[in-house]
Amino acid sequence: MNAESYSASSHSVDRRKILLATSALATASAFGSVTSVEQARAQITPSSGTASIEGNVTMGGAPVVGSTVTLWAADEDAPRQLAQARTDTDGGFALSADSKGAVLYVVAKGGQASGRGSRGDDSASALLAVLGSNPPSKIVINELTTVASAFTTSRFINGESISGSPLGLRIAAGNVPNLVDPVTGGWGKVLLDPINITQNTTLANLNTLGSLLAAFTTVANNDWRERFLKAATPVGGTTPKNTVEAIAAIARAPWINAGALYSLFDEVYPQPSDGSRRKAPFLPYLAYAPLTSRSCSASQAVGCAPLASSCSMPTAISGVA
Repeated sequence: MNAESYSASSHSVDRRKILLATSALATASAFGSVTSVEQARAQITPSSGTASIEGNVTMGGAPVVGSTVTLWAADEDAPRQLAQARTDTDGGFALSADSKGAVLYVVAKGGQASGRGSRGDDSASALLAVLGSNPPSKIVINELTTVASAFTTSRFINGESISGSPLGLRIAAGNVPNLVDPVTGGWGKVLLDPINITQNTTLANLNTLGSLLAAFTTVANNDWRERFLKAATPVGGTTPKNTVEAIAAIARAPWINAGALYSLFDEVYPQPSDGSRRKAPFLPYLAYAPLTSRSCSASQAVGCAPLASSCSMPTAISGVA
């Protein structure tokens, strides 16, 4: 993990650049506190305790009814299923299990989004929220938690399973709240830093990818969905089966099909002729197609973020209030 300090003129604040080897959202100049190795090591020893979690599953801002929500404990070899529930008419659920100090995550699969253009029960629609070893009692699982969780833990994701070294898992899980608040499903504390709102495209990256996930379930046709999964397919790899696998694949190689992904965004949320905002559910979003690794130097290509990067102009956002 790389780090750099930023000093404000009125006060000195130690802000570290979130730089995870597999997290291009973090590579895109996100500043803020990160979970340190020392903090993560202090949490490795499991301690018994019951995790009681209530929450809501939403897609496109609307509740998802009948989604299967599964609570998992990430482990070094394979994750352990701890509890499972189905969402009610308000998208709500409740889970309880002995977590034993493990890094916890939840996957919500299927169900019917009650928003505009819902496709009905959709098995290819999957959402993710990585909660860490001390999860909040109330959470939201949505498109933004999925993007943030997938990008911070992508190196540990295989299909829908998350496993790996306890230290690495805790570091990754500890960085999720920097991008998204698990309690609200909205922006995390790091993204609310003025630097990430006005001087780089980190926030717009998150929102654009979140809007693509929303479109997959709520407004896109089958042809668009197939092209989205194809654009997320790694070189020489297997086509993702659902949206969690797709976002994890994008996180591992975000520069591969950045242009194709933005074209899909442009297609499903077309720019109105009068220049007004697109109907994307998350603002701000990227205003134009990003540069890909083909347009970056060899030294820049490793920092190319999903749909945008350090190679892109930081003003390439739209929908700012």
